[in-house]
Amino acid sequence: MTAVETTDVLVVGSGFGGAIPAFHLAAGGARVTVLERGPRLRTEEFGQDLRVDLVSRIVDVIRGDGITVIAGN
Repeated sequence: MTAVETTDVLVVGSGFGGAIPAFHLAAGGARVTVLERGPRLRTEEFGQDLRVDLVSRIVDVIRGDGITVIAGN
């Protein structure tokens, strides 16, 4: 069975660029859904070491043929 949810605004990413507009839209009465990738973490599990490596939860490093992409989580 597929669940269906109705929303006025879908925001992809809960970082600064997504959270601030989502807040203002919701405060204005819009039904806002925010999607975030990555694992759900409790406060005590979230380390803010800002490491740039393959085991950091802050960023993902994707190494390809001739390009490296650093994607923020």
